[in-house]
Amino acid sequence: MGWSASDQADASLIERALRGESRARRALVERVGPTIQARVRHLTGGRPIGAEGPDDLVQQVFERLLRDDGRLLRAWQPDRGSLQAYCSVIARSVVSERRRVARPMADALPDGADEAPGPEQVTSARERLQQLRACLRRCLSPGAWLVFMGLYADRREPAELADGLGRPRRWVDDRHREIRQAAARCAEAEPPEVP
Repeated sequence: MGWSASDQADASLIERALRGESRARRALVERVGPTIQARVRHLTGGRPIGAEGPDDLVQQVFERLLRDDGRLLRAWQPDRGSLQAYCSVIARSVVSERRRVARPMADALPDGADEAPGPEQVTSARERLQQLRACLRRCLSPGAWLVFMGLYADRREPAELADGLGRPRRWVDDRHREIRQAAARCAEAEPPEVP
């Protein structure tokens, strides 16, 4: 299946923007900015998450797209969906991640704790989750990272995620297997401290 003229234009725009052309960066923002803003506002209801307002979250989406020499932008495949749809998925991941960071990390605490955790336990659990997340971010392919964010941050079902990404379910399952293997390696590399 060939790319449409619009897809070719978007791919060219991405390449020029990632080479540092300021006009191309502005055009890219104009092209996907309204979609990202609408998605963030829809997901947040226009309200802040923690100390970050919707505009801050929109900025974080663009930072995520441009990080690592545009790794996520380069991962976009027109035959799997439009650039706007792809950026909408990234926006959803950023909002979900911020929500997860903003709420208490109760699920990271030891099972069966009889008492409320002390500040040291909460801090330790939070640091451990941040270490594991950073390790996974380094280890996972761009596709696996999208699946990780979709399954674990957004809590989407694999079939729903596959549909949203325009991928077959098997592709999502393969990335999920990659995530589990990477998580096991990360857990072995950075054993948790006992509080």
